[in-house]
Amino acid sequence: MKKTIAILTAFIMLVFPCISAGAAESRTTELRTTGPGYAAKVPAEVPASAQEWEVLRIVNAERANAGLQPLTMLPALQSATDVRALELIQSFSHTRPNGSSCFTAIAEAGLNYISAGENIAAGYGTPAQVMDGWMNSSGHRANILNSGFKHIGVGYTYSQGTDYGSYWVQLFCTGPSCAYSGFEILGELDAGTPVDSLGLAGRFTCGEGRCYMPLTSASCVGDVTSNGVRTVTFSCFGLTASISFGGASPTPGDVDLNGVIDSTDALLCLRCALGVMELDGMQFAAADVNGNGQCDSTDALLILRSALGL
Repeated sequence: MKKTIAILTAFIMLVFPCISAGAAESRTTELRTTGPGYAAKVPAEVPASAQEWEVLRIVNAERANAGLQPLTMLPALQSATDVRALELIQSFSHTRPNGSSCFTAIAEAGLNYISAGENIAAGYGTPAQVMDGWMNSSGHRANILNSGFKHIGVGYTYSQGTDYGSYWVQLFCTGPSCAYSGFEILGELDAGTPVDSLGLAGRFTCGEGRCYMPLTSASCVGDVTSNGVRTVTFSCFGLTASISFGGASPTPGDVDLNGVIDSTDALLCLRCALGVMELDGMQFAAADVNGNGQCDSTDALLILRSALGL
């Protein structure tokens, strides 16, 4: 494989749509675990690899740094980039092997668009490397940070023995019906994992179909734990959604949550009552035996009596 790299960019603005959209919808909320080195999980409804999903995450991080709204991934546009990535092996150009414009791949995927752009690259080994190359090229950077674009597809393929080995493509577009009307969170929350390591994804309803993006701290507007329930809230495109974890009622008096009420629980409660230590939400709920909303010496005494069988 040659040790060279290459990048090209293209942009087009249309005053009319190409063909009508016809993307199918799925009800599944499953997330696929990605490969080693990738914290994110890709929605099962999106035909994207770990590398492609990671490029989208970096794109949106760059856009957030520039004060721009994120891009969402349309499955149909993602399918178009899969086609373009394979075509780049034959012809590293914005002109397709059949002589047509790269943007015909968007139309062939069944998407309506009024503006579109394409970035291509070859020879880069990782998402971080190709994004660094694109962001340090004015034309590619302009596409990535174009405030008029709403959706993205990312294509990646590796072909041993070819000129560059690794081939990358980004397709950007905006449709005539790009208005978001629904927002759901896909994935699972736990008690303590940082937001950026949760691998959550957002599923949005748009006039062009369902679309997706990784959810990160850039769009997180709340991460609160109260009474043992952690609730994380995201806000995107003027829409807000939340996901919660916990809520099971602890056993009264079992402050250390080990399934046994003993003198240790009473001591923990007393230390909290004296201000020596703080209890988390679930522990506090277990310590407040008399249910008055406080952790005090009365609770500690009640716990000790329970531990002694009194």
